[in-house]
Amino acid sequence: MVMTALFDREINCRRAASAAFQENVGRQGTFPHGIDILTAADYFTVGNRNTVYLTVSVYVAQFSEYTHALIDHLVDVRLSHWDSAIRVLASQALHNLTVRSPDYMANVVIPKLITGAVGIDRNSRHGCLLAIGEITHSLALHAASLDKAIDSVITDDSLHHMKSIVSKMVDAKLFRGTEGEMMRYAVCLYIKKLSLARVPFHNQTVIGVWQAVLDDNIPHIDHDDPWIQETAVSALKSFTAEYYSSDDSRLIADKVVDLYVEKLQSSTDFDRFLSGSCASLVCVSVAVV
Repeated sequence: MVMTALFDREINCRRAASAAFQENVGRQGTFPHGIDILTAADYFTVGNRNTVYLTVSVYVAQFSEYTHALIDHLVDVRLSHWDSAIRVLASQALHNLTVRSPDYMANVVIPKLITGAVGIDRNSRHGCLLAIGEITHSLALHAASLDKAIDSVITDDSLHHMKSIVSKMVDAKLFRGTEGEMMRYAVCLYIKKLSLARVPFHNQTVIGVWQAVLDDNIPHIDHDDPWIQETAVSALKSFTAEYYSSDDSRLIADKVVDLYVEKLQSSTDFDRFLSGSCASLVCVSVAVV
């Protein structure tokens, strides 16, 4: 009932589960922390999907009886949901829940997500890729609060597999067609989150792969929904700030700047293409300076 009240897609189902939970708490009183949970997840609160996913779930997860169950439900059920909005919300909820059980996230959840990110189910691939990025970023924030680096929290084996995910997707041509639209968004957000987490991939081959993926998505034009291009530019800002800031990477950064300047000089395409290239040029130039 708690999982349905917090994570079901439909408002009527969440409210029905909340009402059923309230009835059981009132009549039986055997549910752990029933009154506290009922107060936070009442009939009206569960009406807002964003609130229950991102705020109420974190409150409920403070009680150890529910922590891993909430995380497992999001990982096993919601990240592969048919509605992409639910997958995005689930990944964001996992980001917020990481602080409740960082070791479980690093040692159990991330290895499971890595497998799903390169699996055969397209919805699961999308959700798992988003979740890896969100959890890694959250783990990095947790590690920083303890004066530690991200590689002291996530195992070397997981980092090795995380490094190869984007390359495998490129090789499998997963950024084409209708399915490719959602994967383009997910991979850009993945690169952004790992850059913010300061994952130690500096001066490695994967940096060139990530740069090529961002270069491919920055000129992506959809006049009805520019979110792919906007996410790519946002990712490039974090990516260049982290991986092009050292002296060893300046030569590569200079070449990237030259590439974007060339695009601006030669392009007569749509305004959105030009704005994307301009924004990208600013991001890389700031990193070089």
